Amino acid sequence: MTVSGETRTYNPIFIQLDKLPNETFLGKPYPNPFNPQTYISYKLKNESLVNISVYDMLGRLVKVLYNDNQSAGYYNVFWNGTDENGQQACSGTYIICMQTDDKRQIQKVLYLK
Repeated sequence: MTVSGETRTYNPIFIQLDKLPNETFLGKPYPNPFNPQTYISYKLKNESLVNISVYDMLGRLVKVLYNDNQSAGYYNVFWNGTDENGQQACSGTYIICMQTDDKRQIQKVLYLK
């Protein structure tokens, strides 16, 4: 670039992009068992509507952790043992369910008070 007779040279800019996942996958919650919260990692091969929810062992919805469109990539959500009303859930086994446009996956998690 030339400004008032000066020449400036800039170093190249390098941008590193992480590889996109080659599969849609719900990871294992960590820690498990947990108290006070557990992290759930997941990856999306393609852009998709994603719903991640917690259910009790009778199949009743406890809490929706995420429900929206997401681009392909790597993500995390966490569950702190509360229900939709912010009340502490009971100790016990729960099901984490991830539903995307083309897949449904589940993981079990144990919540200990």
